[in-house]
Amino acid sequence: MAELARLQNDPNYVFEFALGPPAATLVDQTGAPPELNLNIQNRVSSEVTRFVMKSAHFSVDDLRMFDVSTGKVAMVSHHPGKNPYDSLDPLGLGNGDAHYQRATMGEWDSVCDVRGYGGFRSFKIRPKKLSRHGRQYVRWDNSEEPLFNMSNISRLKTQSLRHMTAACREDSRDPVWTITSDMMERTQVVLNEKEEQVAFVQKSLKALILNAQFGKGSEVVVDIAPGVDQAAVLAVLFAAKQVGAHVVKDAASNFVINPLQNEATDQAVEALGMGAAVNAYNSLSNNAAHYARVGQWVHKSFFS
Repeated sequence: MAELARLQNDPNYVFEFALGPPAATLVDQTGAPPELNLNIQNRVSSEVTRFVMKSAHFSVDDLRMFDVSTGKVAMVSHHPGKNPYDSLDPLGLGNGDAHYQRATMGEWDSVCDVRGYGGFRSFKIRPKKLSRHGRQYVRWDNSEEPLFNMSNISRLKTQSLRHMTAACREDSRDPVWTITSDMMERTQVVLNEKEEQVAFVQKSLKALILNAQFGKGSEVVVDIAPGVDQAAVLAVLFAAKQVGAHVVKDAASNFVINPLQNEATDQAVEALGMGAAVNAYNSLSNNAAHYARVGQWVHKSFFS
């Protein structure tokens, strides 16, 4: 493998392999042939543009994308049926998500909608019916025609130890962009067919500190090269988060695994005589969700 040979002979490549490139080396795509890059909305700039992606409040599955130049939200992802306050009940013992469970018969991670703001169009991400590589299709929210699709690339095909995903035009299987991650998942590099860097994604200093101290940190910085459609890059990053999600996995979780876990939890609580403690915990988690809603209402009413 060429990658293993470089690891043995190039000390600089060892650090890049483990931690990613030290800095972005974006290549201006102005005037580049259209087939080299995805373009779904033609939102291009003559200079490098920067966005910040981070988890939504109380959620690690739903994401927000901010335009650094304006400080405003550009895109927000949402999984229908997802209880937005589930992080307030880490033990999963409360009944705060009963409404979401009744309305949608569980949580469906494979169904993702992305709302666009400030001129960005809304779109939806849906899985292929059957796929070995977790393929996802990205469509406008009012259309069934795919704009592009995303999937994992087999390590046997790439001959690489690093994880890679491919963005292919419409329903094609020929990659237009390849997204490569380093082994520590600190950076992601988006490359076109000529291996020119069109976007560079890296965890922020804040996220690195949170990861070191608490094991979690979601904030990433996205730099996009001049001449590249910003909407396409952001849509690719949202879709990459969905690769591997599937309705079959969701159904197994909602109708088999979760009921078994709930039954086991009920039996354990009853056997240990912890009913009073669990009731107190439920009250606290429900109150937390209530006050979170009140806080959001106050902020929306008076500060936005």
